[in-house]
Amino acid sequence: MQRDEVPMGSSLSPVLPEVFMVSLEEKIFSTAPPEIKPQFFKRHVDDIIAIVPTGKEEPLFDFLNQAFPSHISFTVEKETDGKLPFLDCLVIRSSSGIKTTVYRKTTHSDRYLNYGSHHPPSVFRGIVNGMVNRAINICDKEYLQQELNYIRKVFKSNGYPKRLIEKIINNRIRGQQIDRDKNTTETVLVFAYYAGLCEKILRLGKRLDFRTFFKGALNLRSILRNDKVKTKIETHPGIVYLIKCSCSDKYIGESGNSLIHRFNEHMKCYTKYRKAKARLEGRMNTRRGRPQTLDPSTSMHQALRSSAVAEHTANCSGLLEGQVLCHEQHYLMRKIKEALYT
Repeated sequence: MQRDEVPMGSSLSPVLPEVFMVSLEEKIFSTAPPEIKPQFFKRHVDDIIAIVPTGKEEPLFDFLNQAFPSHISFTVEKETDGKLPFLDCLVIRSSSGIKTTVYRKTTHSDRYLNYGSHHPPSVFRGIVNGMVNRAINICDKEYLQQELNYIRKVFKSNGYPKRLIEKIINNRIRGQQIDRDKNTTETVLVFAYYAGLCEKILRLGKRLDFRTFFKGALNLRSILRNDKVKTKIETHPGIVYLIKCSCSDKYIGESGNSLIHRFNEHMKCYTKYRKAKARLEGRMNTRRGRPQTLDPSTSMHQALRSSAVAEHTANCSGLLEGQVLCHEQHYLMRKIKEALYT
């Protein structure tokens, strides 16, 4: 059973680690000895950059690893020649202050989407534009030209026309990018991308005032294979669910089964209660199968104790409606989500 980590893809996966790291920070700054407290401390998720008094790196490192030893283990990277990478920035310390430029690992392959691949031109422009924007946002003035030269070299090696690269760089540097129209009432069309045809539609849209977006075209696999059976959301197992009554009462619960299965379980409890009540009142004289040995009053009590929905239905004639709030296969995470919805 998974106890300490959260599952990948879960909606709570980004939230709970952030809660844990915030509590860790509070413990560090409230209990750490003054002589080892960082003079500067910034964190992004679980990546931290800090300025520590000289000679206090190891004591602080040991203190961090002793805070929650069974849950998190820190590693440390010290500056080398006045340089320290943090995320995609290379922080450079010099006599004139702190400078930054773009950081890449030594294993970076310099491979990007090749210009010869079958994609809309906007995709290629977007990739180059993103790289240029990052360079402008991160690099100090003295390192910007070096990064732009790197961008020119890399995209040229990936087949991009020099004219396209220079146009994007110049437009971004000179601040001549045209702001997009903010009109929310404009017409938007989405087409599968086919080279030649879609460029004509794009030009037509500029004249007739509609925006065009492109998606991947059909391929042989998508045409020949259509064997994925789509099931209704009510039949998917592992749920947090809501049952609403027309009287405005509601019940939130969780189950490792599907909504249909869990709803039927509630209704079976109500049926058990109703039949036991009929026996108690003498309205049910004959019954197929083995004779009932349990006292009707006890059967009624057990049925209502097994299901809050059945208990409500026994005292209300309103209509019930089930709804899936979210899916979660992991039991503990499902209980957490149930508590959050309650």
